[in-house]
Amino acid sequence: MKKKYIYSPNELFEKGYSAIKEDTWFLLFIYYCGTIPFCIFFLFFWFEFSFNPYASNNLYSYSLIGILLFGWMKYFQSLYCTSIYNRLKLNSDYKIKLSIKEFLFQLGIQPIGVICFLISSIIVFPMGYCYFYFNNLMISKDDRKSDQYFERLKVTSGDNKLKDLSPLHFLLYSQGLYLIILINMLSFIFVFPHLLKMFLGLETIFLKNTLALLNSTTFITAFVLSYLVIDPFIKSTAAYIYFIKASRPNGEDLLVKLQKLALPAIMIFAIFTFSLKPIQANEPKKVQNKQLETSFNKTINQKKYVWRKPRSQKNAVEENSYLKQFFEWLENFVEGKTNDADEQSDANHNSSSSFGDILNFILYIVVGVILLIIILLIIKNIRLSSDKEIAVTIKPKDTNEEKNIEEEVLEYEEEEWIQLINSYINKQDYKSAIRHIYLHALQSLAEKNYLLIKKHKTNKQYKLEVSRRTKHLPNLKSYFQKIVTNFENVWFGLYAIDETETQETIEYLKNLKEGISLHA
Repeated sequence: MKKKYIYSPNELFEKGYSAIKEDTWFLLFIYYCGTIPFCIFFLFFWFEFSFNPYASNNLYSYSLIGILLFGWMKYFQSLYCTSIYNRLKLNSDYKIKLSIKEFLFQLGIQPIGVICFLISSIIVFPMGYCYFYFNNLMISKDDRKSDQYFERLKVTSGDNKLKDLSPLHFLLYSQGLYLIILINMLSFIFVFPHLLKMFLGLETIFLKNTLALLNSTTFITAFVLSYLVIDPFIKSTAAYIYFIKASRPNGEDLLVKLQKLALPAIMIFAIFTFSLKPIQANEPKKVQNKQLETSFNKTINQKKYVWRKPRSQKNAVEENSYLKQFFEWLENFVEGKTNDADEQSDANHNSSSSFGDILNFILYIVVGVILLIIILLIIKNIRLSSDKEIAVTIKPKDTNEEKNIEEEVLEYEEEEWIQLINSYINKQDYKSAIRHIYLHALQSLAEKNYLLIKKHKTNKQYKLEVSRRTKHLPNLKSYFQKIVTNFENVWFGLYAIDETETQETIEYLKNLKEGISLHA
């Protein structure tokens, strides 16, 4: 009975590592040039939508950038897999070529692969075949033929030397390695604050509260770092599997093995050749000079060696083509029109314009139109940016200079705020009283981290921030919105307010402060 040769997943990983071992830094440079930008953008996207309540305003632009960076990543991974495949074939003539066509191909096919992989993971069994099939499509050959999809599918599921290994087994094995690396990454992240304290003397908030690291941001960062570690070896192993499967029918793998044996064979042949004693050949017969001259004259006087002048033939290359004739006619026509106009304006002026000058003139017009379009687009963008909501700028009543709201809010203590508000009420300056009630409310919320005071923040942003951070305290949100509404009506809406409404606003402030103190 013929013995079956079985590749274990561990052996395949060793083969994949040996495929990049000879030129590790160059191949990993290609891989990470495409993968790291997408991973950085993915982390930025995650952080932005986790902490910024207004990130959804840029959803379309973020999506477009993410799609382009995903295609960029898959294109460089294609260069990485193709380089490994050609190194396995011992193709020394192969050079990396940047191709827009290949980039567009990967941009179109790999998102479909992600969707198919997610669907196949539900069924589990075809998950490995789906992963290897779309990974095989990353390996670019001389051209992209129409039947490449069927050919790659046939190689992925073909019956060959690797038939005893299920792609699902290999994928599960690789995911096991991924899990081990992920656990190490998480361990390092949790220990990192203690290492900073031990070696550099730096203390962070995570040193006092290590459990604060148990959040989605930490885990997604660990997932991305683990992917960057294990995925190059999975890709190289998949390229090795494709090479073995694709070369079985035509014996290309045997040719590679023979090429590897070529150098030792040449050395053995050279040693064997120079170790033998050469056989001395017999001396040639001597030829007389007269006989040699007679044979030479007889040969040179043959008819086929007689020189003749070649016949004159018209060179078809020099004949004017229809296109050349058309341009000559157009140039003559333009020159004639230009000369007629010059003769009418100035008889002594000889025109020197040519068809090339006309083309330059047209080129200048095209460049001018392009510059005009660019200027119009810039003006349009400036107008759009100027239409955005203007941040609220609060000016003190007693000065003409704009005062920083962050400094003004921190200018007074609790008792000073109350005295200042009462003094404005006694002066019947209810407008200034409402304004200082509003500022005192901002200070009270900022002290408990329910909002962050910035100079150019709008009231709308403050209300959204308070609403998001006080979901468990709905009354605080209601009181703050009433205070802001009264402030905007009085300060910006030229709304006349009396003492009764001012006292109501003070009650809102008291209820707000009581709610903050109860849940402190």
